[in-house]
Amino acid sequence: MLSSVMWSLSFNEKNIDYLIIFGILILAATFYIPTVVTDFEFDKKAGLTTSAVYFGAKKILQIMIILAIFNIIVWMIIFATSDIEYKILAIISILYSIIFTIASNLKLRQERLHLHENWILIPFPIISFAFILYGILKLIGWIII
Repeated sequence: MLSSVMWSLSFNEKNIDYLIIFGILILAATFYIPTVVTDFEFDKKAGLTTSAVYFGAKKILQIMIILAIFNIIVWMIIFATSDIEYKILAIISILYSIIFTIASNLKLRQERLHLHENWILIPFPIISFAFILYGILKLIGWIII
């Protein structure tokens, strides 16, 4: 999703600054944590030392909360200092990271995360499609914003 968002914005002659890249990295790190937690049991049985195995599923999800707060701060700064395209991306990032972090933490039971994969798999392509469509429509002149 994030690469397609960056593509559509850069395709429309927007310069991507370092704060946007940093925000995207923090967002990706936040969303990556539940994927590590879902593999916790397998990784532990296989003798692998992932962050979830090392810290434990509960602690790594607490780290997710810290990353989500940091993510919200970064995207609020982006929202306050950017054009409409980045404001929309900031709102999406903030809302989805709040919802996803709360859902991930509520769905942990006895070191196992009971979170359906569609929580992360479905919104990304929808948001990516919307930003690509926006980029194309703006390129051909149907959107003037």
